[in-house]
Amino acid sequence: MDIYQSGLDQLCQKSDAARLQAQVVSVGMEPTSHSFKNLARHLLDHFQPVKLVNSFSVKQNREQQCMRREKTDQIDAAAVASSDMRRSCSVPE
Repeated sequence: MDIYQSGLDQLCQKSDAARLQAQVVSVGMEPTSHSFKNLARHLLDHFQPVKLVNSFSVKQNREQQCMRREKTDQIDAAAVASSDMRRSCSVPE
C-alpha cells in the first residue's frame, strides 16, 4: 500500500470488505513523525473511531512476544492490533 491517495483508497476498500464479514472493524495506528496527523484526519472521515497506539507500547508488545531484536512492518502491525484489542490506546483529537 502506498502513501498516496491510492493507498488510502485501497485501505478503505479493504475495510469496507471486512465490515461485510465482521461485527466490528477497528482502525489503530502508531503516531510516527508529523505525517500521522494527515492520515488520521483522512481515516476519521471514513472510520470511527481511529485509535492511536503509543510507540513505546508497540515496542513493549514486541518484547512481550520475544521479538526484541526483530522489527518489521508485519510485527509492528500485529503489535498495534494487539494494543487496539486490549484498548491500550487513545483517540486522536
